[in-house]
Amino acid sequence: MPPTPPPDSNSTQGPEAESIPEAIEFCGIRTNNLKNISLRIPQGDIVVLTGPSGCGKSSFAFDTLFAEGKRQFLDSLSIQARQSLRYMARPAVESVTGLQPVICIDQQRSRPNPRSTVGTVSEILDHLRLLMSRVGIVCCANCQTPIEQSSSDEIEASILGLVERTKVVLLAPLPGTGTLESRLAEIRKDGFLRARVGGKLSDLDSFDLSAFDGTETVDAVIDRLIVKPGMEDRLSESVSQALKTGQGKISILVLKPDSQQWQEIPYSTLYSCPVCGESYEEVEPRTFSFNSPFGACPACEGVGSLDRFLFEAVFAEETRALADLKILNLLPEDNRSRRLTELEPLMEACKIQLQTPLDESTAQLVFEGTGDRIGLEKVLEKEFATATQAKLLKELENFRGPRQCEQCQGSRLCRAANHVFLGGKNINQIVNLSILDCLEFFDSLPNDLSAENRKIASPVIGEIRNRLQFLVEVGAGYLTLARRADTLSGGEFQRVRLATGIGNRLTDVCYVLDEPSSGLHPHDNQKLIAAIKKLNQLGNTVVIVEHDPDVMQIADHIIDLGPGAGSAGGQIVYQGPYSGLLECGESTTGKTILKSKQTIESRQRKLPPQEDWIHLSGATLHNLRGDLFSFPKNRLVAVTGVSGSGKSSLVNGTLVPAIRRMLGWNRPGGPFLALENADSIDRVIEIDQQPIGRSPRSNAATFTGMFDEIRKIFAATQLARQRGYTASRFSFNNREGSCSKCGGQGQVKIEMSFLPDMFVTCDACEGKRYTPSTLEVTFKGQTLADVLELRVEQALPVFENIERVSKYLVALEQAGLGYLKLGQPAPSLSGGEAQRLKISAQLASPSQGTTLFVLDEPTCGLHLVDVHRLVRVLKGLVQQGHSVLVVEHNPEFIRQADYLVDFGPGGGTAGGNIVACGTPAELAKEPASLTGKYLDSSQAGS
Repeated sequence: MPPTPPPDSNSTQGPEAESIPEAIEFCGIRTNNLKNISLRIPQGDIVVLTGPSGCGKSSFAFDTLFAEGKRQFLDSLSIQARQSLRYMARPAVESVTGLQPVICIDQQRSRPNPRSTVGTVSEILDHLRLLMSRVGIVCCANCQTPIEQSSSDEIEASILGLVERTKVVLLAPLPGTGTLESRLAEIRKDGFLRARVGGKLSDLDSFDLSAFDGTETVDAVIDRLIVKPGMEDRLSESVSQALKTGQGKISILVLKPDSQQWQEIPYSTLYSCPVCGESYEEVEPRTFSFNSPFGACPACEGVGSLDRFLFEAVFAEETRALADLKILNLLPEDNRSRRLTELEPLMEACKIQLQTPLDESTAQLVFEGTGDRIGLEKVLEKEFATATQAKLLKELENFRGPRQCEQCQGSRLCRAANHVFLGGKNINQIVNLSILDCLEFFDSLPNDLSAENRKIASPVIGEIRNRLQFLVEVGAGYLTLARRADTLSGGEFQRVRLATGIGNRLTDVCYVLDEPSSGLHPHDNQKLIAAIKKLNQLGNTVVIVEHDPDVMQIADHIIDLGPGAGSAGGQIVYQGPYSGLLECGESTTGKTILKSKQTIESRQRKLPPQEDWIHLSGATLHNLRGDLFSFPKNRLVAVTGVSGSGKSSLVNGTLVPAIRRMLGWNRPGGPFLALENADSIDRVIEIDQQPIGRSPRSNAATFTGMFDEIRKIFAATQLARQRGYTASRFSFNNREGSCSKCGGQGQVKIEMSFLPDMFVTCDACEGKRYTPSTLEVTFKGQTLADVLELRVEQALPVFENIERVSKYLVALEQAGLGYLKLGQPAPSLSGGEAQRLKISAQLASPSQGTTLFVLDEPTCGLHLVDVHRLVRVLKGLVQQGHSVLVVEHNPEFIRQADYLVDFGPGGGTAGGNIVACGTPAELAKEPASLTGKYLDSSQAGS
């Protein structure tokens, strides 16, 4: 029997009150592993869903709550709109009542899209583009003269506003075509008697044409006036004539009564520079969009960088002699000789030979070229453009990388967009300010605007400030609006998306948040909590999938699912306040939180002598300050610190590329002075949270390599041999064996126009992926489709005697993924699951020398129970002789590391220093370390 929802003590009596839902009620939920449960979520509350990984939290929050909200939205559209959309199946739930509009802010990232930035995700850039187009000052890209359109009435009003008795000369500039004589003749033909040539005013008959070279500017003198009452009619006629003669442009010479110096004021009724004549299209919001062909830089098409050969990669060898360059020796002999011949003029000018060792400056000159002598870079670009051999192209790619676009200087925008200024800054300068500095800029911006522009800009500035203020409040003030979204951590990305939700100030909405504390240092938790409360105070229901005890404590209502993962989960273990969770004896979550309230034990391995440490000195990438970074080999080492303190810049941006270059890779990383004692590392493996695949065709079995072995097992069965089926017959990509309608995916992709694409179960194979004849082949009574539906824990006894398969299953079980189906589509895996899957694949692979494993926040999405399990897996790698370096925030994980290096003290420009290092016990006693304050387990969850 499903558990009965607890009564609502705040409910009112009477039919009128009953007609107004006070809660979102779900009855009979059977989505995935949920076991016919019923839930009641009070509207307007903060509700936390917790429980072990795989217990069913996501099945309820995303596959039921959000999916039903999305389905109801689609059903609300008109029939005409729905005709272009496929019907969306109702989630496996008997009834849903009181459901509000649902907005889901999950941890899916736009990694494949380099165009997405903090500014676009938070929608701040949309408002900024509007602001730039409405009140920005447009300047000529050539002479920096402000470009302003003026009507004839405005020109007349400006002249009439001059001091009385001011002398005024109206000039009409003529096009710079034709000879000087012809242009003067044109002025005489129009009935005017005076002109200005090269800045000199005179009668037409008085010019000595031999004194000019014909390139001078020529202006017709239309009229000479003295400002006084009653001149309005004559002025209007003269201005009209000047604009006609000057084709929309006019210049006015002004001499005030108390001045001896004439002043020139240009005007134009066109959108063009009144000085140099450069024409521009009128600025619009799309002018400032790098995703629009109207605003994007034509060279890099709005990306801001171009793939080019890198100097650091080409001249990686210490000798730097051309004859020794690896890249030249990769070329076929004929091509190499031809390319070196093209370099001979430059080599002769620099007085060098092929064997001449080049110093830094000479090598740079040879790479870039000089004058009309082409350098090595252009020579290599020619070779790359004409190369046809796939192997050679792949090898040359190793020497290439993104370089800032020279035309737009990385701004991504066209030239015109970069010459529109707001408060003295163009849009590229604004978006490259830190969010904290950007907020100060917009606070003071109204003081720099005219009263009229201030009225126009006020509502837009308010929208921008709301979002910026929120990002500062949640600890993301060190980011910039230009920061690419695919470089953000999961927590950073989610907080940026939250800025949109709060900035929109929606009310009576149900927000579903997917572990917002993920990737967030404990020090910043209170900022996040304040933001969640603010979202709730707007009148919204906030449902949070979360493991962090700090977030649980602010919940009005906690729903703990479990008690285990997979088939052992899917039930409601506890509902109620946080205090009751700690007292619930059946709750794995409550018991684990209580268990974590212990002092740090001496669980760390003894640190090795200094000769077994790796040292990196002088790293200065981004905000790094060059401190000596040292860590022991063959240990579990955690790099900690607040968001933006420099952890990733050091580990992923500097250390990993440095070791890989030592191993023969060419791609350069961040600058540093010296790398010592890393020669014993045979390979580096980075394990991050990027998805293992973007298609349902990719799954746990295919990623680990286990599926290849399973296909061989099925091909070895008696029926398969009789029919002549090989292992390829059981591949998703084989046309004979896979379903023809879905192509072996088991799902059909439906393009949803203005909504994200959907995948629905294939009605031909019913999601089984294969043809009926292929599914007639069985192993131990299981078809291949059945095997893909097995959870890891169920597959273990099936393949227990087949070592080449069972080793993968054991590794997955050890990583806490026993609940995962072998065929679970890759897009449905969380970042934490994808990362543990990568770890499992390495555990099951044969050891290849000494490896440095580098992990990026592997505890994302993990329950405290699973964090301990992950630590055991990583320490298993250490026991095999490998080194493990982890960028991490989770205190429960950090307490169990062998050694810690803590960065800070703040983020962005306030970070970049190593503030403390040592064992967890030593760091807990270090007053300068923010991380150390949270390593005293007595504070956990309190």
